[in-house]
Amino acid sequence: MKGLNLGKKILGNIQYFLFFILFCGADAFAYPYLNLYLDWRGLNGTQIGAINSLSYIFTILAGFLFGTVADKTGKPKTLLLWGILGAMLSLLFLSLAQGMLLLCTASVLYTFHYVPSGDLGDKLMLDRLGEDTRSFSIFRLGGPIGYGLGVLVAGMITARSGVVPVFHAGMVVFAASFVAVLFMDPSKGKVERTSRAPVGQVIAHKRAWYFYSIMALWG
Repeated sequence: MKGLNLGKKILGNIQYFLFFILFCGADAFAYPYLNLYLDWRGLNGTQIGAINSLSYIFTILAGFLFGTVADKTGKPKTLLLWGILGAMLSLLFLSLAQGMLLLCTASVLYTFHYVPSGDLGDKLMLDRLGEDTRSFSIFRLGGPIGYGLGVLVAGMITARSGVVPVFHAGMVVFAASFVAVLFMDPSKGKVERTSRAPVGQVIAHKRAWYFYSIMALWG
């Protein structure tokens, strides 16, 4: 009986499951091949490392920015659509860019839009589920499924046509995830979450520094 109810819940919210498949699948056409592409464009190891470092730094800033705007406006869905559109255009820019400055700008813009957009997708899914979030992990399973399939397809495209067509294919998959978001209706089952801590308290907490220190070392 529980399995039947879970199946109904997934089918009733299939657009969310498809979003995670498509959104994470689109990144599989970009992130795993980014360093390969930068090397093909003639950058050396130091330049590639610098671009990766800047991308992670701006990702942290983007997380705060997207989260704050989503909370202030109450429109995470609209912000997610803009994030996906930004990731698509960044891939197009990346496929055309040449030289350290332009390649760095394109790479930073891509991670700036992509990473916090995934967090917004999680928020919309949680809002949709309301108080009963037990099935969240099932929906989120679409992410690794999409990423795994995307890497396989991207690898076949790279072997036949090179890296640039992979970015173009990623744009198409991002466009499909954009359509999936249009069909989302997070208002049903939405629960007001009043247990948020102020940003200042989060930053000042020793556990936050422990967490971010480990992430910084890993990065």
